[in-house]
Amino acid sequence: MKQASHSDTQLIIQIFQEAFIDNPHIIYLLGSKRLEGKIAIMTEYVLRVAHKRGGVYLSDNKDGVLIVFEAEALKLSFLEKCSQYWMAFRCFEWRRLSAISKTEKQVQLLRKCQPTDLYVWFYAVSDAALGGPTARGLMQDLYQLAKRKNAAIYAETSIKRNAVVYQRFGFECYQHSQFPNFDLFHLRKFTSID
Repeated sequence: MKQASHSDTQLIIQIFQEAFIDNPHIIYLLGSKRLEGKIAIMTEYVLRVAHKRGGVYLSDNKDGVLIVFEAEALKLSFLEKCSQYWMAFRCFEWRRLSAISKTEKQVQLLRKCQPTDLYVWFYAVSDAALGGPTARGLMQDLYQLAKRKNAAIYAETSIKRNAVVYQRFGFECYQHSQFPNFDLFHLRKFTSID
């Protein structure tokens, strides 16, 4: 994998639109109307935050995206929070903002990671790369990154089959949370330097 640049934004938006169009957590947040456009707006926000943290990676064939950084970097600056509110204003249904905010706070509280652990914010592959080596390659690269940093890896998914895939790569599901509109599988993998 290699670090993505700002010039990769449209490619990453396209991958996210393909990967998250039927994701229950994303649909809960963004609703089902004009979903592709809202995913594009959300992705632009995510990339602004993640690029500042050096955490946006593309697979070598550019069919997969991994957004990962140390858990302590999840804290947003004042300007990033303002940008997040603007994204929410543009993407979320106003009448649901309070419920979404409460749910996302619960999700954050359920994360058990330490500040220096790696947190996988987003992990996606294009439709063309499904079932191929792209996802495996990104996962292996993620594991090598964690080994170099001597850090555990934490991730979440609202899709059961994705949780199974993580588990095939040695992750454990340390919590399964049920929210009104989606389930959430909390996953972690401990690493050590050999």
